[in-house]
Amino acid sequence: MNNRYKQLLRLALTAPLLLPAITHTMSEYDRWVMSRGLENPDRHNERFADGTRPIHQAARWGNTFIVSQLLSAGQADPCCHDRLRSTPLHSAAGGFGSISALSLLVRDPRVDQYALDRYGRTPLHRAAQIVDPDNVALLVNTNADIEAVDNHARKPLHYAVSVALPQNDPAWASAKQSLLTKVVRSLLAHGTDMRAGL
Repeated sequence: MNNRYKQLLRLALTAPLLLPAITHTMSEYDRWVMSRGLENPDRHNERFADGTRPIHQAARWGNTFIVSQLLSAGQADPCCHDRLRSTPLHSAAGGFGSISALSLLVRDPRVDQYALDRYGRTPLHRAAQIVDPDNVALLVNTNADIEAVDNHARKPLHYAVSVALPQNDPAWASAKQSLLTKVVRSLLAHGTDMRAGL
């Protein structure tokens, strides 16, 4: 469990009177964690207001412990869709978390690595869009379709090269350019056609 949740649980246990104030500012996912949703299998597929489920949120934020518990309990659907038809794999590939959560989902035989969201994007499109070289490398090394096109005929490579670099922060622009170079090289190394559609 990541440190944020450990701190919240410790605070809730040591200062229960503060719990209403703490939970008021939390997301639905945070409240689900605090209310021990993981311990209740009937709540593993609970749907939040934005259409996501606990496994989407845990994958998005890289909470490997919760992802692994939900997958091993067998109650959570690893192929469920949110309102944009994104799966937990989409959330992990385009999220803010660790590659460990993405790796857990990729290894699960129930997960469809070729699932499309409402816009026809695969998880690889999402990883390329956020310019995450580790996520892109993991997905292409586990046979993600590098030539998949979305509803507008754009490939993951198109998403990577269309990322706008920050203009007012040279250090951040340089770092982003370095990540972008790694993503593009990874896609090209696995045979994507750089001319098609560009």
